[in-house]
Amino acid sequence: MPPVEKKRMTAADKKAACSMLETLSINQQSPGAAFSAVTACFDVCRTTTACLWKQIQSKIPNLPTNEDDDDGSDSGDNIVLDEHIPAAAFDTNMSTRRKGKFKHDRDDVKAKVAAIPFSKRRRTRMLTAQLEMPQSSLMHTLKEKGSVFKQHSNAIKLKLTEENQQARLQFELLKINLNTTTPTRRGPPQPKFNTLFDEVHVDEKWFYLCHGGKNCIIVCGEEPPKRHVSHKSHVTKVMFLCAQARPRRLHNGTWWDGKIDIWPIAW
Repeated sequence: MPPVEKKRMTAADKKAACSMLETLSINQQSPGAAFSAVTACFDVCRTTTACLWKQIQSKIPNLPTNEDDDDGSDSGDNIVLDEHIPAAAFDTNMSTRRKGKFKHDRDDVKAKVAAIPFSKRRRTRMLTAQLEMPQSSLMHTLKEKGSVFKQHSNAIKLKLTEENQQARLQFELLKINLNTTTPTRRGPPQPKFNTLFDEVHVDEKWFYLCHGGKNCIIVCGEEPPKRHVSHKSHVTKVMFLCAQARPRRLHNGTWWDGKIDIWPIAW
């Protein structure tokens, strides 16, 4: 079905609708029958009528009614509405709206974006809300050639304190043999590192026996595999403990790769 076009009320329609609501209102509280009557008269949604009435009440909170008129004439409502509600309250601002395509000034947009903090421009939707511009315009600006904007992925990097840096430097200095030097092509000889043949490095690696989500292709009518665990945090894990040393040449002239062994440990 084609989309139903919503009817737009002009300033004259809004003023006439408010006059009817004011006429049918009782103690400045419009009953449901008044909304239904105005909705049927102007062929609009009931929500539009209710929003219009709330908008006028917020702008003019103290509207006089029939009870305030001394002469008791029936035409007092329209006169009161005309006197106490300015014409600007019913203005739709349609004539001042931007028509057609609009090209935003790149320098102006760049200056506005630079003034917005990084926490409020993490996504294009957040940035367009701050700039008050369509999201499609911002996406077009990002994709155009030679754009002044680009998306950046920022990761947290570790930063060592001065104590950590000193500890690492001392650990590295312990691996240097100051008694032996290595000749260089340019400059004075440099100290050599220790052989490190008396050290064994141990490392561990965790593996899950199964994953939470697993895809497979089954034949029509075939029963899919069933997997059950007590809790997702109770999936069986296996730890591999690996020990390795520096490769070296043995006495018989062969080379040893330095691999000692690796042991699986169920957890």
